Amino acid sequence: MAAQTVAAEPVKKQSRRFEAPAVTSFFGVMTNGGKSPAMGGAAVEVAKSQEELVKLKAIPLSQLETRHIDESRSIDEAGSQSLAQVSNIFEVSMILLFRDGSLLPWKWSDLFLSVKGDRPDAIDLDDASIFKIVFKTGKPYHGYVVTNPVNQKFFNEFYRGMLPKHATIVPVMVDSRMAGMILGFTNSKVDYRQSLRLMERLSFDLGRVFTKLRSGMAKSA
Repeated sequence: MAAQTVAAEPVKKQSRRFEAPAVTSFFGVMTNGGKSPAMGGAAVEVAKSQEELVKLKAIPLSQLETRHIDESRSIDEAGSQSLAQVSNIFEVSMILLFRDGSLLPWKWSDLFLSVKGDRPDAIDLDDASIFKIVFKTGKPYHGYVVTNPVNQKFFNEFYRGMLPKHATIVPVMVDSRMAGMILGFTNSKVDYRQSLRLMERLSFDLGRVFTKLRSGMAKSA
């Protein structure tokens, strides 16, 4: 069964753009020399270097030179290295970040196939879904996936319409506010406790490195 500590409570219908106090608009950060918002690079070109590769949306993990996340020199690199770590246990991985109250897929492993390329839709947080549980409770979702309109729309866009047998989604916190989520899906058997501990550690490390890198960028601006 899915392991979330607090069940999502029914809420009245709201607008699709949340302005909850717990959310940090992380996409306001520049990640490529101040040329554009931190949306990552377009995945339409073959990366010619590691620096270019980590700016892609769909990260070709087989080409990524893995290193410890603390060695990351940019937010893009930190995200890419985190995806590589998640993929040691899960078949596919993704990081989603908030922008202006909307939750958007930011980077994902290249085994995810986005039918909308590098401009996927924002996640609907109004209606019931695995993402809403994490958003409302601030706690991980860890277990099986049930079908509902929001979940199915996401899987139609990224997972060929199939529901994975197991999903783990953990909030990424920056300055005690939810900046996004990191997720892993698999159809294989995983160690239930170990996989959750791994994701919680990766989420903590990612939030910590994001905070450090963003602080450094602000000081150099």
